Amino acid sequence: MAYTINKTNGSILVQLDDSKIDQLSSDLTLIGKNVSNYGELFNENFVHLLENFANSSSPNFPITGQIWYDTTDSRLKVYDGSGFRTSGGPIVSSITPTSLIQGDLWINNQKNQLYFYDGIDLLLAGPLYTAEQGISGPEVVSILDSTGNLKHVVKFWVNQTLLGIFSKEEFTPQATINGFTGTIKKGFNSSTLDGAKFYVTASKADALVSPSGASKTTSSFVSTEASGGNTTMSATLTIQNIKPIVFGPSQNNEIRITNDAFELVGITPGQNFKIKVKSSGGSTLEAVSIDAINQRVGIFNNAPTATLDIIGSVLISGDLTVSSGNLKTIWITKTSNYSAVNGDQLVVDTTSSTFTIVLPASPSVGNRVSFIDGGANNGFASNSLTIGRNGSKINKLTTDLTVSTQGAAFTLVYTGSNRGWAYSNVPV
Repeated sequence: MAYTINKTNGSILVQLDDSKIDQLSSDLTLIGKNVSNYGELFNENFVHLLENFANSSSPNFPITGQIWYDTTDSRLKVYDGSGFRTSGGPIVSSITPTSLIQGDLWINNQKNQLYFYDGIDLLLAGPLYTAEQGISGPEVVSILDSTGNLKHVVKFWVNQTLLGIFSKEEFTPQATINGFTGTIKKGFNSSTLDGAKFYVTASKADALVSPSGASKTTSSFVSTEASGGNTTMSATLTIQNIKPIVFGPSQNNEIRITNDAFELVGITPGQNFKIKVKSSGGSTLEAVSIDAINQRVGIFNNAPTATLDIIGSVLISGDLTVSSGNLKTIWITKTSNYSAVNGDQLVVDTTSSTFTIVLPASPSVGNRVSFIDGGANNGFASNSLTIGRNGSKINKLTTDLTVSTQGAAFTLVYTGSNRGWAYSNVPV
């Protein structure tokens, strides 16, 4: 009659026929009824159980709960139905183990990192870095200061290299710290790594450190922001070198200091130069206009037509010397009504008809206007010229002046309110 071999949970492992042995259902030799010479097999079963199937390879036919001593790892392992797992210690392997249960530990012996299984996820316990990465990340350490007191700091590493030290207080280390020199300050302290910097935007900073080690606060700088408005300086800006100050989007202009001159230099060929002022009414006036191409200067004249072209009066307190050429005066011809200005020199042509030239209003003493009869035939004798006094007297008279002398040439000079305009020479 066959034996029915049951497991502990009541399930059948095998039906063992008489006079048969079974070496495939488990790693023990199962002996049927009437098997001869069964003593050797029976005793080997006991030996296998005593040594927990000690071998470098796992048993061939394990059943759940079977214990195996792995002679390669020198570890006692148990079969959980799908594989052997270490009993009483972490699993050591280079690949992620399967069939983990809550509380299992796994050492990745390739990366030198420890993981634990919480029943849902396999989580890294440490270290944060792999063997290939070297020491990386924060390291909490205790350091003796120069007085022998223990201080606690956080070192920060990347691939075995110290980047810096975080500290809550300032102290001087008692012993030399590899990769760091000097006193440890509150906050972050950079290591001796060459070129180490914070490449971030800082919202605030107490000071910047110059290459010489001097602290420079915000009061040491002038803003260069295009939209930041004007920068006000309470101190004098001194530039102690001969290098120019450069202006313009294309470095168009310079202010230079040479050994013998202060220079304003236009760099762009043909670029004009202007000095502008505000009038009492608020309008912008071009006080000086330099035409670079034609080499002309205008005084209150933005389109000079001569080397020096002035709109307005010229007052010379000293001598006027003309070294070459002729001293020229400019005469302009008038053939119709006209309002004169101080300094006008007028060739008056009344050939077609009589007309009026009005003297300047509110003149100053010394203002002058010159007239020459430039008409054909009898000139002023045929068609007289009327000079409007424009509120001022002419030769003490409060009437306009009528000139009817042929070929007259004269100048009226303002002498003041008593006499008004007077001849500088008698009309011809």
